[in-house]
Amino acid sequence: MISVQPGRDEEVERALAVLGATVESRDPRIGYLRAEMPVDRVEDAYLITGVSKVDLDEPLNNRLPEP
Repeated sequence: MISVQPGRDEEVERALAVLGATVESRDPRIGYLRAEMPVDRVEDAYLITGVSKVDLDEPLNNRLPEP
């Protein structure tokens, strides 16, 4: 989840694409984008002009525990 400053969602979406992100949804009314991107590029997303906050929901690649 990425919080975006008002009116900058399209600009931020283009910059995220350069980082390899795919925007899955967005809501300019409340200023957020939901994107899937490489975890190692998340810190770069925070540096994009117009980004207020980045919240990482990292998928777990663990196996199920065995008894």
